Amino acid sequence: MSVLTFLLSVSLLTAGVGDKVGVTSVIPNEINRNFGKGHAGDNATYIQQLRNAVLPVSLINFDLKASNYAIKLEWKTASEKNSSHFVLKRSGDDKIFTDIARIQASGESSSIVHYQYIDRSPLTGYNYYQLEQVDADGTKILSQIITTSYNLKEQNVYTYFSEQGLLNMVINAPKQANPVKVTVSNMNGQVLASKNINIAEDSHYQFNDIFFNKGVYTISFSLKDEVITKKIIK
Repeated sequence: MSVLTFLLSVSLLTAGVGDKVGVTSVIPNEINRNFGKGHAGDNATYIQQLRNAVLPVSLINFDLKASNYAIKLEWKTASEKNSSHFVLKRSGDDKIFTDIARIQASGESSSIVHYQYIDRSPLTGYNYYQLEQVDADGTKILSQIITTSYNLKEQNVYTYFSEQGLLNMVINAPKQANPVKVTVSNMNGQVLASKNINIAEDSHYQFNDIFFNKGVYTISFSLKDEVITKKIIK
């Protein structure tokens, strides 16, 4: 054996005794390797726990469907282990999410579980939704963000005159964060009445402070950037 070969062998043996960090040729056994942030030693138990770890919830679908009156959200899980609950979050264009519902989770399941929630008070304009999965130990995982727009529909607004000659309006819409401005004009464009209405679900309103003569009138409903105009004959 040459002197150079002997010195190289001694150098490798010395490195094997003093240093176990990432030298696989010197540390052939997984039990003695260093995993993590700078902590050497026996990590076999920790490594096995990682291999056996199961996500608390396996979310396979999160979707929504908007209707005239609400937004229906649905999601499915393929399996659940020690799951606690879901928190449904919503935001508008400001992108500030707030919690709107808490739904109890199945807890333990190896088959598909269906969930749903109906948002009966969506925001006018774009609605952004995110699902937070909460484990029994408090671990939280956020889903992707899904979105849809909601607008006041013309077919949701009804107007009629009562036998006493008072103008009535029925608005079949979810509760709105912003008021609806209602303006009544004659055919010459003259504004006869105007008021802001706070919408509660399926609400009935009446202009009881003004009497309308026979004729054709235009009623405008303004909500944010949306305007619905209807004509009514008395």
